[in-house]
Amino acid sequence: MSTVRRFRRISTTRLRAVAVSSTKGQPYVVEAKGVVKTYPGGTPALRGVDFFLRTGERVVLLGPNGAGKTTLVKIIAGLVEPDAGELKVFGSRPTPGKRRWLSFLFEEAENLYGYLTAWENLLFYGRLAGVPERTIREKGLELLSAFGLGEARDRLAQNLSRGQKQRLALASTLIQEAAAYVLDEPTLGLDLQSQNDLIARIKELPTVLITTHDPVLAWEVADRFIVLKGGEVREIAVRSDLAAKGVHDPETLRNWLLEVYR
Repeated sequence: MSTVRRFRRISTTRLRAVAVSSTKGQPYVVEAKGVVKTYPGGTPALRGVDFFLRTGERVVLLGPNGAGKTTLVKIIAGLVEPDAGELKVFGSRPTPGKRRWLSFLFEEAENLYGYLTAWENLLFYGRLAGVPERTIREKGLELLSAFGLGEARDRLAQNLSRGQKQRLALASTLIQEAAAYVLDEPTLGLDLQSQNDLIARIKELPTVLITTHDPVLAWEVADRFIVLKGGEVREIAVRSDLAAKGVHDPETLRNWLLEVYR
């Protein structure tokens, strides 16, 4: 019997029990229970999603386009209200004020202000997060250099290329020194070198939730893997679970995902 057929026999109750379990002494950063979202016209985005992110974890939400990953990020950010279920950030309902505790990268660099320069975007987000001015300037220069944006410092964000916008959005996210980071499709539009640089930086972050369909990124950074499809959690696994299923690199992870997506 295939892995997927065995998985499909797992009850929703058991999957939920896995999703909401916790380890003593590791508080939840994000906790979702039965989150449902349906868009106008009846299009379901999320169908009873359960998951958690604990302090000190790097969790990757994997799924094809339309799986519900970006909708979930917007609910965590307090930008979208769920229709049912419960989602908590640091123990209570997400609010704009709590966004200071989390640093977000939204899909397609939506967090950038196009009428500000690259440097002004970094200053804005650093100050918004309460980072000391000297740290903002020192770290801002370092991030511009690290992401190859030194020459674009004084250019308006709206005039940058897609790849430059993505790198600037990442820099604007990382400058905030948050308790945790939520990165929605962070490798979109990045060349291979920029992707490798980003992976190295993600490994240095204290707590992070990443959405992606990229098995290379997922394999390199994840402590725990959550697979979404059609707005539902299809699988939850830690590395030891995957090793037992023959997953040991990005290619075998890709193959396993294709099975789960069926």
